[in-house]
Amino acid sequence: RGDGVFNFDMSLAKNIVMPYNEKHKMQLRWEVFNVLNTVRFDPMNINLSLSALTNFGRYQGTLQPSRVMQISARYDF
Repeated sequence: RGDGVFNFDMSLAKNIVMPYNEKHKMQLRWEVFNVLNTVRFDPMNINLSLSALTNFGRYQGTLQPSRVMQISARYDF
């Protein structure tokens, strides 16, 4: 059992028609995954070792990656 997963993704795109030929188009796209950069800890990766009591009960991993961005361009003809 854990907190669950909360993820918010966004995308922004711009379509451009080329001035020299209306059949040629270009699309610019910017995508962001985990926009709010929320952290959900993995309850299966809790340190339960009694040998190091200072780290007992601390999470060792997360369920989802941190914020990721990608940019792309597409040319149709």
